[in-house]
Amino acid sequence: MNNIFSQNNSYIIGKAVIDDCFHTQSGDESFFRYFGNDVIYSIQRTVHEEDLSRFKAVLESIQPGEVKKIAVRMKGINAHYRWLLCSVKQLSSPDNEKHFVINISDIYSLESLLYEREYRLTEYLFCDISLVLSLHIDSPFNRVLELLATIFEDFDSLGIG
Repeated sequence: MNNIFSQNNSYIIGKAVIDDCFHTQSGDESFFRYFGNDVIYSIQRTVHEEDLSRFKAVLESIQPGEVKKIAVRMKGINAHYRWLLCSVKQLSSPDNEKHFVINISDIYSLESLLYEREYRLTEYLFCDISLVLSLHIDSPFNRVLELLATIFEDFDSLGIG
C-alpha cells in the first residue's frame, strides 16, 4: 500500500513501554539507538525539565485505551534536546498496574515530510493546496496536518511561535 509514509520513515524515533513511575519496561531497537542507555531505567531522564510536568499530566489523565499526543523536548544520545511528538496510550491491565506505550516521532522530520508532500500534491493538481484541504478527505496527508495542528497548539500554549 502506497501512502504518505511509505517512502521515508525517518520521522520515527521509536516505541517504548513504560510504567507509571517512568521506568522503561521495553523498547524497540530504534528507541534505544536514539536515546542510548539514558532510558534503560527511566525515560524521565530524557524529558526536558520544563516539559516534564506536562508529560506527567498526560500520563496521569489518560484512560485505558485512550491515545493522547504531546510535543515535548527530549534529549537524545547526542545530549541535545529536540522537539518530539509522543503519542501515548495506556495499556489495559488486569492487575491495575499502569503501563503506557509511547510512539515517538521527530517533529521536524514530520514537518519536512509534510512540506514535501504538499509540494508534490500541489504540483500534481495544479491548483491551490487550500482547495484540496477544504475537501476534508480522510487521507494520511490530512491526518498529518491534524497532527501538526496539535503540535502547534502545544507550541502556542508554551509561547513558542
